[in-house]
Amino acid sequence: MYQVRSTFRSSTTTDRAATAIEALRIFREAQAKPFLRACAILRKGVIVSQAELEKAARGESA
Repeated sequence: MYQVRSTFRSSTTTDRAATAIEALRIFREAQAKPFLRACAILRKGVIVSQAELEKAARGESA
């Protein structure tokens, strides 16, 4: 279970994803939106880097 937390101007959103592939998609969509101030990916409450997420997504698709 992954969480993607995004902050735009003064609002914060939290999206949940069951897989790394879905979390990566949500993360990239958030990065493409205007006025993004911060975006973090969490797995079990621990911040995950984009590189770790991409590695996990490649493992799921294989």
